[in-house]
Amino acid sequence: MQSIYQDGSYLDHYPTWHAEESPWKARQVLEILEQHRIHPNSLAEVGCGAGEVLRNLRSALPTCGFAGFDISPDAIQMAQSRVSGDERIRFVLGDICETSDQFDLLLALDVVEHVEDCFEFLRNIKGIAKTKILHIPLDMSVENLLRNGVDLSRKALGHLHYFCAESVLGLMEETGYKVIGWRYTKAYKGNPGHQAFAHRVMGMTRDLWSSVAPSSAALILGGFSILVLAE
Repeated sequence: MQSIYQDGSYLDHYPTWHAEESPWKARQVLEILEQHRIHPNSLAEVGCGAGEVLRNLRSALPTCGFAGFDISPDAIQMAQSRVSGDERIRFVLGDICETSDQFDLLLALDVVEHVEDCFEFLRNIKGIAKTKILHIPLDMSVENLLRNGVDLSRKALGHLHYFCAESVLGLMEETGYKVIGWRYTKAYKGNPGHQAFAHRVMGMTRDLWSSVAPSSAALILGGFSILVLAE
């Protein structure tokens, strides 16, 4: 599966490498950092893609240094082209599990579902930073199963694992993490391209349901992700 990120296949399908979703993702990171009063001086992102999340975090974290890691040459080339001359951000082509660097904070945003052995991956990144923030799509929902969205996630997005909130938290516990806090995120709001009428109607339904019962909204309606702060 890694080959699709290294042979140009993923870039062919997603020429922006989902950069348009990055401002929304950066806001989720900043909100949970502010909530828990965490002020990192060094931050790494695994699976950084086009580097837009780090670029969006840069101004909000003025004393922080940033490093982005990705196994895709296409992604790293895109990321480096956007930060030319910026000494606070560097991008590395390679497996972050092989780095000897240490960071205050590690981000893994929409990455775990792409990794073949997610148990080994989570154990391997655990020592890279004291604090970790993970964002994982909750593909396991009634809506997703009824419309065969799971198969679409696998073929179109390269998702190898499908989670609900309980399975994510169980995975974190089984790989030795201490969960400090977590919450649902409205991933259906993260893509500015989803402006069609059907998307807007479904979004309003999700908004209403999740304001009353977020867990059942995520499990039944889908379109949500989970944001986890852990050590």
